[in-house]
Amino acid sequence: MAGLAAAVPQTSEKALRDLRRRIGVVPFQRLFEVLAGPLAQPSTPGVRYRRWRTVAFDGCGSLNVPDHERNRSWLGRTPRRHGPSGYPRLMLMTLCETSTRGLIAAAFGPASKGETDYAHDLVSHLTSDMLLLADRA
Repeated sequence: MAGLAAAVPQTSEKALRDLRRRIGVVPFQRLFEVLAGPLAQPSTPGVRYRRWRTVAFDGCGSLNVPDHERNRSWLGRTPRRHGPSGYPRLMLMTLCETSTRGLIAAAFGPASKGETDYAHDLVSHLTSDMLLLADRA
């Protein structure tokens, strides 16, 4: 909403939150499915290694979410050395095109599951023309 012209009435954050709750997650899932995918053309420099499009898994396990009962019920709290973390944490893992960082697929859930667990969920999105570049994890 912040990027729209000044002639458009401004909507509060609360109104947007309430609208997201009313419409649910399905429209956002469909929008992601429509927009997700490789962005670069095959001729774009740096997109390919030989005949393969280079892709990679990219994970982020440090996303704190609000400390609300709904979030705690499915995410729990991450165990720490001196007790559980203060906020529930979300793990996000994506399969992305390395040159453009275009998202091809995403998986998320409790941070108690590791990156490799979420990577297994994303393997089905790999195609025979992709070369998966892996980091140390």
